[in-house]
Amino acid sequence: MHVFRPLSYRMKGNIMLNRLFDSARSPWKLFMFWPVLAFLLSACVANVQYQAAVPLIPSGTVGKIHNELIELKLPKVTLYAQLQAFNWSGQYLLPPLGLWLNIEPHKGPLSLTTAKVLLLSDGSQARTVSYLGPDSAWFSPRALAAGCGPRFYRTGIGLTRFGASQESVLSADNSLGIFRPSEQPVSFENTSCFMFWFDTDSLPSHNFILKVDGLSSDGERIEIPEIQFQQKTLRQFRAFP
Repeated sequence: MHVFRPLSYRMKGNIMLNRLFDSARSPWKLFMFWPVLAFLLSACVANVQYQAAVPLIPSGTVGKIHNELIELKLPKVTLYAQLQAFNWSGQYLLPPLGLWLNIEPHKGPLSLTTAKVLLLSDGSQARTVSYLGPDSAWFSPRALAAGCGPRFYRTGIGLTRFGASQESVLSADNSLGIFRPSEQPVSFENTSCFMFWFDTDSLPSHNFILKVDGLSSDGERIEIPEIQFQQKTLRQFRAFP
């Protein structure tokens, strides 16, 4: 996650760091300084190992994989997706399974038919329970899952910081911006985030295939290739506490 701070703030931080390093250059302080610095850094971050459903870049497309997040650069849009199927030391997100989509139009407004965002699990189509969006994307340094919409804050590392309950997702709580999928297109002009939830568990060992068939521009369908996922073991540094 990139945190943008004012220039004055960053300059002040650099001055403080320079003073710390200057004070540590004398031989008698050097012995104490580096162990203390290592301790402070280790107290701030943790190396998290987990299994996830990692996407594969479709043949013939330009893309990147960032851990379990895919970035696809297509002619009319750049699409980012994260299927939130994690296994972290036996911890899983409760079903329904979440899908995070962030869509960046290259030009002009887009429309998304939410009923046409589909997920196959081991060859069977999972029922779409609800969706949220369009909204603004966010990332938490203390969670594996990206999000948009409601967010809660808590110390410690977890799977998610999404701020709506399982009950709100299952019931499609409109007051939180969560709705049932529809054939009625949802329009948006700028980079926008969506969350979709599917009636299947979040075990990353399943063979998942994502189909985003409902995206269009000026009534013309935008072709999004199918995205396949496979389970992999990953490592990330996360903020702690």
